[in-house]
Amino acid sequence: RSRAFLYSHGSMIDIGAIFGTDYNYARGINDSGQIAGGTVSTALLYTDGQVTHISGPPGFTSGVFTSDINSFGVVVGFGNSGSSSKMFYYSNGTTTPFLESLFPTHSAINDRGQIVGYNIDIFSSRAFVFSDGNVQYLTGLSSNPHVYAYDINNNSIIVGAATVAKIGQYRAFIKDYSRRGPTQDLNNLI
Repeated sequence: RSRAFLYSHGSMIDIGAIFGTDYNYARGINDSGQIAGGTVSTALLYTDGQVTHISGPPGFTSGVFTSDINSFGVVVGFGNSGSSSKMFYYSNGTTTPFLESLFPTHSAINDRGQIVGYNIDIFSSRAFVFSDGNVQYLTGLSSNPHVYAYDINNNSIIVGAATVAKIGQYRAFIKDYSRRGPTQDLNNLI
């Protein structure tokens, strides 16, 4: 049994009871208290005690999951579409896919609507930024093929991890996307 909850002002609210199942999650919350979460196979948006089901766009065959939510209530997530999955954003009742991936991954969104995450295939993990309708892949700290973008703030600063010398050795990185700055090893900045 796994239940989502909201802890606020010294008390805990069982969001899982509102979601209606014993197995649910909460992945993101914005300043308005909206929560992106879901159940084992359904994406949900919680707003002021009300739950909205987020359905996948055409082609999603099973399982739609949320990853994050921004201050404007835009939710990002992924859903299964046969032999692969598609990442999407949800806004004002519309679900829009923007990237296909072999394996599902979580993503993050800022208030500019920029989305970061990583696309996994059999041989690599490639970090991406989705901005202004375009996907751009990020370079890592070396030529190794595993780069993961985990979050982006409202100043378009991206944080993540990348392999360095050999697979299995990861280093945290930071990248200023707005200035198209280089990917920097955080260990070199301390």
